[in-house]
Amino acid sequence: MGGEEKLVLEDASEPDPLPDGSLLAFRHNAQHQLQLVRFWPDTGKLQGLPIRIESSLSNCNLRVFPGGHEAVILGIPIPDGGDTTSHLYILNVDSGAMRRLAAGTIDESTVSSAVPSPDGKTVVVASVAGSLFTRISAIPVGGGPVRSLFTLTRQVWTLDMGSDGSIYVDQVSRQANLLRFPPQGGKTERLATYPSPGYVQETLAVLPDGRAVLAETAGGRTRLMIVEAGKDPVRLANTQEETSGPVTPVGASEAAFLIGPPSRRAIAIVNVANGRIVRRISFDKGPIAALAAAPDGKTLYAAANGTVWSIAAGEASQNSPKKIRAGDAVAADPNGQFLLVESVETPNIRLLRVPLNGGPEQEIPAMGAFAPANVIVPGGVDKEGRILTPLGALTFFWPPGMVDSRTGRWSRIAVDAALDYHQMAWTPDGKILALALDQQATMWKFRATPDR
Repeated sequence: MGGEEKLVLEDASEPDPLPDGSLLAFRHNAQHQLQLVRFWPDTGKLQGLPIRIESSLSNCNLRVFPGGHEAVILGIPIPDGGDTTSHLYILNVDSGAMRRLAAGTIDESTVSSAVPSPDGKTVVVASVAGSLFTRISAIPVGGGPVRSLFTLTRQVWTLDMGSDGSIYVDQVSRQANLLRFPPQGGKTERLATYPSPGYVQETLAVLPDGRAVLAETAGGRTRLMIVEAGKDPVRLANTQEETSGPVTPVGASEAAFLIGPPSRRAIAIVNVANGRIVRRISFDKGPIAALAAAPDGKTLYAAANGTVWSIAAGEASQNSPKKIRAGDAVAADPNGQFLLVESVETPNIRLLRVPLNGGPEQEIPAMGAFAPANVIVPGGVDKEGRILTPLGALTFFWPPGMVDSRTGRWSRIAVDAALDYHQMAWTPDGKILALALDQQATMWKFRATPDR
């Protein structure tokens, strides 16, 4: 409420204070996971708690119950026991004991925010209800049926409750735009627009013919679509199964992606010309966060659970994945000389050139105010070694940027569309495709009527 700033805890996010003066927050652990920790500022004691979250961009992973001894959290236990899906848990912050809150009652994969009621007897959650609505529901902590309170027409990132039971929510609309522009910047060309990233997954890949692949969500299911200027989107794969990113082109005529529901996903390879799935590859090293392919299409690279793996992509694709190194995202040099590996560490994101001939790795250091802000994607490196990446900024919107992996020179790409750039890839003719988001938001207060 005024005065000088004081550093409390470095390299941490989403703090929530407890009554005894300690606080809960998230920090990257040695496995590159965002783990929940408890920190006592007066003594400097730091205690890891047995749960992690998928992304620091999640808006409300943690909320403390009245009294400060328990918290509701959307996360993954440590160790995960083979289940790497986020669930709602009630965590005892003193003992570390956890119990599932909503098992079998709601689709936890669609939960965006959760908050305990002032009396601690229920947890109010925001979750997706179909393609067009957000449902606000009350889950009894002691068990019992879930009660639907009301529905909204926009995404809800955060909700809270007042002492009188009033519910406060934000309603957020983030229009997603597929843009094309030259590497020197200037005027952008808008190829497609989607009402919200709730309906277009943050996945972007560029096929060898220059068309883009995006992931749309409808009816709670995701499907990959080929997007081309002036034409209606078409499915990448002719299948009724769920298809989702990450996506990467494979050789001159194929693409690899994920197929199936979240609990049983495999890698599929499709013939782009006819949409026919030609191969499936099982992968048991955890949820895949990034895919890339060697220029000849014979090898896939997958980042999963903080590790980059290589996988044979041909008919003899039953070979076990081979570990390359720690990393959270990967792109392949189109000249076949190196892999670009992104490693999300405390306190920074690191970019590393990993030679495929076994030579020494080379880190691409940040320079001045420039640093990468989001994950690299397949096609994010061109034949000249230029890497596309959104840049970390003091503003909420990330500007587009580029770094020359050979010289280490960073630069911001000045374009006419002031948006939040999340995914960027090169086209075959040397232009840039980008997935960029806008944002509008409003705050609302809801009260129960007297007859309810």
